[in-house]
Amino acid sequence: MLITLSFLASFFLSRLACFLTKTPTLTIRKIIILWEISLILLIYLFHHLFPLPESIYLLSLWLMSFTLSLTDYLSLMVEPFILYPFALITFIFFVSYQPFNLVQFLLPCGIYLFFCCLDIFMNDSIGGGDIKLLMIYGFFLSFQQILYLILIASLSGLLFILLVHITTGKRVDKLPFVPFLTLGLILATLWIN
Repeated sequence: MLITLSFLASFFLSRLACFLTKTPTLTIRKIIILWEISLILLIYLFHHLFPLPESIYLLSLWLMSFTLSLTDYLSLMVEPFILYPFALITFIFFVSYQPFNLVQFLLPCGIYLFFCCLDIFMNDSIGGGDIKLLMIYGFFLSFQQILYLILIASLSGLLFILLVHITTGKRVDKLPFVPFLTLGLILATLWIN
């Protein structure tokens, strides 16, 4: 069953990625295979670190982030057809196992306002999809986890830009930031409970 789903996901994602980026199929297939291997390792890691019934929303959040990392890397876009359904599924899992109150809406609203103001004062500093993704993270994570997530993502993004500049001498104009947000999400949820 897992192999069938993996094959279908590989086929669908490779076709979508080829269509979006006009990249040759062979390159896309290599990226998809790496994505599938990391997905299997992620599920294995998650199964051994967290009790599944209560934390299934976290697995859904991780899977959404991995998928959006792939699309952001290939097309510099946070695909809404992936973001919104995954966010809804994650929200349903979250509400079914944990009590939900209206105070949890304050953190996503604060994240949205902060990054929108940042984008106004520093034009094109962060993409709208990245803001939406951080806002969705705000529904499920604590304030401390969000701060660590942003810190880890920002530092790893800066390190990446620095390494690219040192090794190639090129300037990075556009950075797919979702892979760094995903790294920050995983580390923040593993370290901070």
